[in-house]
Amino acid sequence: LNGVIGVAGVLARTPLNGQEDIYMSTRNSVTDPWPAATALTDFNTATSNEEDAWMSIDMKTFVFASNAGGTKDLYISTR
Repeated sequence: LNGVIGVAGVLARTPLNGQEDIYMSTRNSVTDPWPAATALTDFNTATSNEEDAWMSIDMKTFVFASNAGGTKDLYISTR
């Protein structure tokens, strides 16, 4: 997993539609196994690649790359 923070992790993978999308998985403790990852639908698009996901340790900053605008750009989400 990219951006693994002990109990949370983000990754990019290619689903059946052929586009790379971002997924996240969380677990209750660092000793628990990783459950199946779920797609981050707020960030994924149907026609572009979203990849290279990274999340800060405090889980307040999320960065990923996407070619949704025609060129590969970085996108930053904060809370």
